[in-house]
Amino acid sequence: MNIKLENISKKFGTQWVFKDLNYLFEEGKKYALIGPNGSGKSTLLKIIIAKIPFTKGKIFYTNSTNKNVNAEDFFKYTSIATTSMSLIEEFSLEELLKFHFKFRKSIHQYSTSEILKILDLEKEKTKFISNFSSGMKQRLKIGLAILTESNVLILDEPGANLDDVAKLWYKTLLSDYLGGRMLIIASNEKSDYEMCDNIVEIL
Repeated sequence: MNIKLENISKKFGTQWVFKDLNYLFEEGKKYALIGPNGSGKSTLLKIIIAKIPFTKGKIFYTNSTNKNVNAEDFFKYTSIATTSMSLIEEFSLEELLKFHFKFRKSIHQYSTSEILKILDLEKEKTKFISNFSSGMKQRLKIGLAILTESNVLILDEPGANLDDVAKLWYKTLLSDYLGGRMLIIASNEKSDYEMCDNIVEIL
């Protein structure tokens, strides 16, 4: 999967967030979107995954056979974790995992019990999501994104709400299970994206 941005611009009201952004995200490469707070990192991620419209420009999604993919179908190729994402808090952890993987495949066709073990949350499987701490919820969002089968993995501020132990867990999980996917991380924390060798600075 390749993602090509041509003159992408976004305006809220009368204020431009960014203008005429051109970039090619290539299959299998790791990218970090960095820039000051309010520069539009999260906005650009939402535009890339076709969650919000852009004001002008074009985006081309191309699969491995060089065939164009419609924007409305791009979500099928992506897995994503953001701090603003909501989890179904009425579910237990085990119920949430089973629900999620009814709609998406897990990498390597891992079972629910295998995923619980990888996430190191076996003891929490009957606990309701509403009783999870903010750090545990963030770990769960990251784990779901990384362990979901996809061509493109997108993480927005993955280190938010994580303590030092959890940040090490995140880096290990990403290293072990990223595979050949494209990775796009938006963050100002270098430790979040130190594995990325392509830096895209939004000013």
